[in-house]
Parts: sequence; structure tokens; C-alpha cells
Amino acid sequence: MLEKFERYPLTFGPTPIERLDRLGKHLGDKVEIYAKREDCNSGLALGGNKLRKLEYIVPDAIASDADTLVTIGGVQSNHTRMVAAVAAKIGMKCLLVQESWVPHDDAVYDRVGNILLSRIMGAEVRLVDEGFDIGIRRSWEKALYEVKARGGRPYAIPAGASVHKYGGLGYVGFAEEVR
Repeated sequence: MLEKFERYPLTFGPTPIERLDRLGKHLGDKVEIYAKREDCNSGLALGGNKLRKLEYIVPDAIASDADTLVTIGGVQSNHTRMVAAVAAKIGMKCLLVQESWVPHDDAVYDRVGNILLSRIMGAEVRLVDEGFDIGIRRSWEKALYEVKARGGRPYAIPAGASVHKYGGLGYVGFAEEVR
């Protein structure tokens, strides 16, 4: 089925499946538990399952003649980190809207981890003091508008990329690998 869709290869290929013997033993040796090692899927920014979606979104972004990937997530979002990595790899700019979706007391929470990696990879990071909501965020719409206003060509990637028209295709490939 996936052959019908254009894919920009960002992953190494099928990821290993590892049996978690100690967890199975902890649960009374009545079940076998396995983990699909998505942390081993790429050399980009520590990998992860978010990259699978982006492999099917990137061709559309390139075809649209965009120059800037614009997405949104929480302050320590894995998704935004991977969008920043992909933008750096394909030579696009990146604007990340990072909202306060998870409460935190750590004074450096917005300067370490995923958000630091995104900055190192060249993403413009915009911190917004808004809580979580599943709707289209005004802060994201504003970022898209601002890229256009300064002469850029934004490509919108929704939070997590799952509701993007091509976002679910990466998990089809994941399911085929598991099968």
C-alpha cells in the first residue's frame, strides 16, 4: 500500500524488536513482552517514532516550495525536536512554537533537553505561555503568518503530525514491520 506514496528516507530501515525478559519475569513469567526499538531508527537527533511520519510529510513540503517547516508542541516535545532535525537535514528553516503543555517547576526546563537540541540544530524556537488544548492553536497560526509576512514560505505541520494528511502513513510501515 505504501508504494502509492512518496517517501523521503530518513530512517535506517526496520527497527529491531527486543524481548523484555526482566519485565516479563517481574510480571510473573506469564507473558512475553517485546519493544520495537524506535530509538534505533535513525542518526537524526536521537531518532524515535515521530520520524516515521515525517518521511511521508517531507515530500509534500518540498513539492509545495516551502522554505520553513512550522510546527507546535510542548516545551520538551519529541516531535518538534525531530522537525528541527529534518529541517536541518533537508536545508529548510524551522520555526517551532513551544507551549507550556506540561506543568514544571524546574528553572531550566525551557533551556535543556529537546528544546536545546532544537536550538543547536538551528530552529527558531518561540516559547508561548499557553496550556494544552487539542484545537488549532492561535500561536501556531500566528507563527505561520509571521513567516509569510517576512517573505518566507511556511509549511504547516500540526502538533505531533498525526492529523497531517500523510502523518499516519509512517505507522502503516511500522505495523508492516511488526507483522
